[in-house]
Amino acid sequence: MKPIRFEDANVNLVGYDVEDLPAYFDGKMFITRWHTSLRERLSILLFGNVWLGLLSAIHPPIAITGGCGANFCLPERPDAP
Repeated sequence: MKPIRFEDANVNLVGYDVEDLPAYFDGKMFITRWHTSLRERLSILLFGNVWLGLLSAIHPPIAITGGCGANFCLPERPDAP
């Protein structure tokens, strides 16, 4: 999976020897967007697994979803149709 920039991204998380991670941050939560390759989509479809790796000594609370989750969603923009 590759992180992708999205219109509401307002921060760019950077680290050593990793790809930049565009994110939306509201002061409490980060939201990021990812794109899967065709091969990854087929693997998810066939096997139903998504792996998560964190470069951290602790595991923070997370949510992974294919759309807006129950506890998070990007704020609506006033100019949105």
